[in-house]
Amino acid sequence: PVALTLELCLSSTAVLCLVVSAPVLSGALNSPDLTKVLWCLAISLWLNALLVPKGFFERQLDFRRANLPSLLGAIGNGIVAILLVLLGWGVWSLVVGFLAGRLLEVIVLWRMLPVRLAPGWDAHVAQQVIRFGLPWSLSLLIGYLYSNVDNLMVGKLLGTTALGYYWVAYTFPHCLLTIQTALANVLFPVFSHLKDARELKRGFEELTKVSAMVFFLPCALGVVFAEPVIRFIWGERWLPATQAFQIFMVVATLRGIF
Repeated sequence: PVALTLELCLSSTAVLCLVVSAPVLSGALNSPDLTKVLWCLAISLWLNALLVPKGFFERQLDFRRANLPSLLGAIGNGIVAILLVLLGWGVWSLVVGFLAGRLLEVIVLWRMLPVRLAPGWDAHVAQQVIRFGLPWSLSLLIGYLYSNVDNLMVGKLLGTTALGYYWVAYTFPHCLLTIQTALANVLFPVFSHLKDARELKRGFEELTKVSAMVFFLPCALGVVFAEPVIRFIWGERWLPATQAFQIFMVVATLRGIF
């Protein structure tokens, strides 16, 4: 309850900051229409706060139930976004699809919980949660900036057309990293139970070998057949993204292995 309360408070603060700063960000990117998109996406910050109970399953190492809501949310996101694209909703198909997927994830998670949670407060517990969570939160913030500052720079310096090519080239190869995430969610908790340093080293080496084998074939095919892949998935007009796509296939593979 305390962690949920803290998340809701932080999310509300972040929502307020985003609502106020959205026009400034849109102006900096020369995209006035972006303001409404940012206002709608601010809702996802509240939905993220409602995903805190996932830690209940992760603490018990029940990663099947911990990850099932995310899987169903991703499927729901894709279905809604594709349907709205076909109906001609444009960029709003992505916004609505993302929010629908996140809402589905929250609903499934709360239906699966064996207990019913409500916001609560305990100053001592809150202090412990903050002490534990602050370094983790800062690392996530740094990771988010690392993953998104390039989009801001490309959009600002080269314009929205170049950003579109860059996004296509970046996104599909890095979807392969979901394989790495799935492996980490299962195997790193297993590693934490290993007491023998030699077993841990051997397990890590085997995991690295498996990652290399899993990533190498898609990388080779993506680099060799980048042009037909882009033409088939996105169409002829996205072919200028081919070279960047090939580069990111190699980058994503290296990240997935190491």
